[in-house]
Amino acid sequence: MSRPQAVTSGNQVAPPTPEEPMQVGFTQGRLPPDELHRRRLQNLCLYCGRPNHIARYCPEKNKGLLQPLPVPEQPWSHITIDFIVELPPSHKYTTIMVTVDRLTKMAHFTPVRGLPTAAHTASLFLQNVYRLHGVPESIVSDRGVQFTSRFWKHFCRALGISVDLSTAYHPHTNGQTERVNQSLEMYLRCYTTYLQDDWDTLLGTAEYAYNARLHDSTRCSPFFMLYGYHPPPLPDLPSVTPVPGVASRLRALRQCRRTARDSLIAAQTVYKAYADQRRSASVSYSVGQRVWLSTRHLRLSCPSKKLGPKYIGPFTIVSMIGPVAARLQLPSRYRFHPVVHVSLLKPVGTNVFPGRSLPPPPPVSTDGSDAFEVAQILDSHLRRGYAT
Repeated sequence: MSRPQAVTSGNQVAPPTPEEPMQVGFTQGRLPPDELHRRRLQNLCLYCGRPNHIARYCPEKNKGLLQPLPVPEQPWSHITIDFIVELPPSHKYTTIMVTVDRLTKMAHFTPVRGLPTAAHTASLFLQNVYRLHGVPESIVSDRGVQFTSRFWKHFCRALGISVDLSTAYHPHTNGQTERVNQSLEMYLRCYTTYLQDDWDTLLGTAEYAYNARLHDSTRCSPFFMLYGYHPPPLPDLPSVTPVPGVASRLRALRQCRRTARDSLIAAQTVYKAYADQRRSASVSYSVGQRVWLSTRHLRLSCPSKKLGPKYIGPFTIVSMIGPVAARLQLPSRYRFHPVVHVSLLKPVGTNVFPGRSLPPPPPVSTDGSDAFEVAQILDSHLRRGYAT
């Protein structure tokens, strides 16, 4: 669809906004030119005509361009951790801990009984990462209860590890591990039994198969990236090539890691170019600016979310956490994390018609009768997910 032209009315011109190409397609033939111009002039949604998108579906691109994580210099210096949960019991194991190195892409799959606590996660880290690769510089993870607890934060601080948590409701931050989870689940789906009670015995072969295969980003296998040679298909087969000297091995390792790092940077550039085709550059937000917050991932107090507002607020930005995340000043009644991605925000437009805002309603008159105020709520219970 071609980009719509600006609509003129009188001497004023309202230029198209980045999300208009899709919204105009839904309003073609439905809105007169004057109404389309009025909505552009007042910074309203072209689809629903409201500042906070009362309609549940207003077509627009995702806000915020892709921000790839920096490529590490050394293997296992920057890692990611995630959990695959709610699996069918297999020898009492129901969870898999997935650990991935961001440079070599090598992964370790560890079966866990139930959802681990922060202390158990620390023990799994010492047994499966520290024992093999030492202490990393940073760990990227989601905002699970294990990683947001005080125990995990103080544990990592004592070891000098930077805790990098993803933005709330934005799994793209840890997209590398999410992709490894999909590959592991596909492998287990193909080889486990119909009863699905033996998948824990397949994790060893799944880890070997993943680390020995060619990776699209590095152009070599994670095993070769770390050790400098390819593992034999079977343990009892002798190596085809003679063992190189120490100096040759070190040169090959350094060259391999340099090539892999350059390939990762090139791959990130390609991925970013393709990802940004489905995204639009976010509005430049600043501290003190008032914004609307999307209710896409929030539980509303209204009876039906389908008929509820798409945005709530407005809220004030307290600080900017990088180019695509902002910390909001939320009232005490909201219990979600105040740091959100810019794709969930929408700036509050200026009022082009001052004086038209309605004043707050006057207090209700009791006509001389007794009036009572609620001093305290003593008890409540949930009915179908809502407090009553």
